[in-house]
Amino acid sequence: MDDKQKDTAVSLLIFAVLYFAAFGLVNTAGARDMDMLAVFEIDEYAQYPHLLRMVEPANSIKLSVRNFLVYGHYFYGYPFYFFSGLVLLPFRLFLGIDMASFTQWIMLALRQLINVLPGIAGAFSLTYFTTHFRSLWKSLAIFLLMLFLPALVLNGFWWHPDGLGLMFVSLTFLVLSLDGLDFGWKFSLAAVTTGVAAGIKYLGAFFVLTIPAYLIIGIIREKIKVKRATIKGVGFLLIAAVTFVLTNPLLLLPLERSELIAAQLSQFSRSLRGELMGRQPFLENGRLPGWLTSNYGSIPFLLFLAGSLLWGMFQKRHRLHAILILSYISPLIIAISVVSLRRTHYYLPIILPLIASLSFFLPDRWPKISENKLSGLASLLLVLLLAWQGGQFFITDVRYFDGMLHREERSSSIAFYRSIQEEVFSEEERKTNLTVYRDWHVYFPATGNILVFMDWDLANYGLIEERKPDYLLLERANAETYGSEEYLASAPDPGRLAPMHKFYADALHDSVQNYDLFYENHFGLVFKRNPTQP
Repeated sequence: MDDKQKDTAVSLLIFAVLYFAAFGLVNTAGARDMDMLAVFEIDEYAQYPHLLRMVEPANSIKLSVRNFLVYGHYFYGYPFYFFSGLVLLPFRLFLGIDMASFTQWIMLALRQLINVLPGIAGAFSLTYFTTHFRSLWKSLAIFLLMLFLPALVLNGFWWHPDGLGLMFVSLTFLVLSLDGLDFGWKFSLAAVTTGVAAGIKYLGAFFVLTIPAYLIIGIIREKIKVKRATIKGVGFLLIAAVTFVLTNPLLLLPLERSELIAAQLSQFSRSLRGELMGRQPFLENGRLPGWLTSNYGSIPFLLFLAGSLLWGMFQKRHRLHAILILSYISPLIIAISVVSLRRTHYYLPIILPLIASLSFFLPDRWPKISENKLSGLASLLLVLLLAWQGGQFFITDVRYFDGMLHREERSSSIAFYRSIQEEVFSEEERKTNLTVYRDWHVYFPATGNILVFMDWDLANYGLIEERKPDYLLLERANAETYGSEEYLASAPDPGRLAPMHKFYADALHDSVQNYDLFYENHFGLVFKRNPTQP
């Protein structure tokens, strides 16, 4: 990099440090203990016990290594748990068995280092991919638009694999740009980053059109012969495949491999047909859903992103980069359109490269009307549009930060817990041995004499009669949703979900077998086992 590019890089890094620090102020919220994770981020609650088990002390080095490898939660690839485990190791080494009481600080580290930092790295890489840091104002505009994107901000508030996946996708774009159709070691390095991205959450697999396009462009521009391009393409595939396996070493162990494949097949099935709810339409009354436009930008802004990408296709100096972006996001858009779940973070690997494509249309220098009135005015209007959208992003971000900072005090679930502590469980009863069932988002941490359990398939009479809990703590939203008369008609698997529907329908109408409604408010319902029942 020349001095100008270095100055641009330093400017971006200053904003990156401030951005990272801002998240550090709020990312301890909602993590007072492990049970609180379920209230705000059920995925964190599902993942966290497996991570703790990875760093448990063992009697031998061999067993310690096995614990670190066999992570047990095969919905995501091992690189996510590997990097998370590295973050957790210092806590284990310095805190030992006391680590469990430092959940807030552990979650701070995981959220910051596994999601916030990779998100920054991804935005930084994509900015360089299209601008090469040759224009300070343009690089800053694109970088800050990415960082202020509300969806990326939301993704920084939890510990999840999408930040790492996005970073390795962005690194693939970056390394291909640095390779510049040379097809040398950087091309092979791109195969490695692709393999890691595929091993985290399959995001690398969507380069399926990008690499052939890159090779074809090399052939058309006479940078590589057809025979060598074929060899390079096969080599890229082999390197990516080997990287995928090496970064997911359980694929080499027969028992764990079968469990991993079964978990992935189950995940694919649930993604396609839904798990508890049936397939939901993407458009709302013929319009883009509000959650999409509020987190990714207004329709004019999204259209302008698409227009910038198309504009780049017709500009010789930008064509390669535009084709690489288009060839990556196209299969990803198709894949997301066929899944039943529409989660906000799914669109990050699509929109962030599109924001990077603004570089194809934006002028390298700050627009000056005095030089050319027509083009200068058009450029200035464009800058104002981006500034307005960036301002809207910032307003949304402030609201998200405020919600994160005050999430515990505003939580209906935690308020419900405080209420039932005072109104349901007497001082004397709290000293006796009790068994309590709770729904996912109901906050009720276990104590020495109170056993608390939940079930990922929610409640049904078979489970309740088997465990015979003294109390049932149900979320009212679950009763109203899964207990409604219309639920089974649209359920993805009516046969499997019928027992759950029956139970929540009874709860909704205060007729749970062997239990009496003891307390309720707008958030939840408390049922107590009838003392006449065995």
